[in-house]
Amino acid sequence: HVEDILPCLLSAVDAFQLTTLDVSFDELTTPMLSGFEDEGLEYVISNSMLALYEMYEATLVKALPGFVSTLGREALSDYAYDTIMENGSCPEAKTSASDNVDFRDLLLPSEEALELNGRGTEPYGDLFRKIFSLVEPMLSSVNDNGLSWVDAILPSKLNVVDGDLVIGDLFHQKMSVDLNGLDADIELGVSDVAVENIDSIGRLSFLQPMMDEPSTLDNMALIGVGDDPLRLSATLLIKGKGDKVEVYNHLR
Repeated sequence: HVEDILPCLLSAVDAFQLTTLDVSFDELTTPMLSGFEDEGLEYVISNSMLALYEMYEATLVKALPGFVSTLGREALSDYAYDTIMENGSCPEAKTSASDNVDFRDLLLPSEEALELNGRGTEPYGDLFRKIFSLVEPMLSSVNDNGLSWVDAILPSKLNVVDGDLVIGDLFHQKMSVDLNGLDADIELGVSDVAVENIDSIGRLSFLQPMMDEPSTLDNMALIGVGDDPLRLSATLLIKGKGDKVEVYNHLR
């Protein structure tokens, strides 16, 4: 059931929102219009567009970041949320088979298992219950600031500097496209990837038996605890050049 892992994770998302989208433009490529049947009309419209562009280029360069950061952020946020809602469905666990392990009786004392509608007869002995009673408090422990023990070991295991995980360049690809009249060289890249404030993991909860769910365990993690939220940043490169089109976008 590996294919169900991501849908199950998405189904636990109650709210999703992009809070910030920073976009900057160094310069804009001169727009080109073509394809008119009348060459005279094409000449007039193209030169009119060029004149307007030259008049308002500086204004566009200043205004576009704010426009994209506002409307673009809202559109991306809505699209991501809709995608999560459409794909976030977790298949119902099959718990009717008689040979399934009842985690309530495996991990909990008889009284607590009964409270969750387990049998409460300790049919699996007490070995797993004793191990769970020792490990679970350590896994879910937090310090005075509400942060998990995981935050203390992240710098030694990952490239974490001042709470930020620096991944760097993710990929960079150049390709040539010749499709339906489009003949262009395209360059795509994702670089400067970083996860800021990754050391903001709060209480963790693993392998918790659930009410009326003998074969299902509940797992929870609080991320973004404290004053600084968890933040993912990256630089996106989209570059294309062909006979009649040239695009260069560098977004962060």
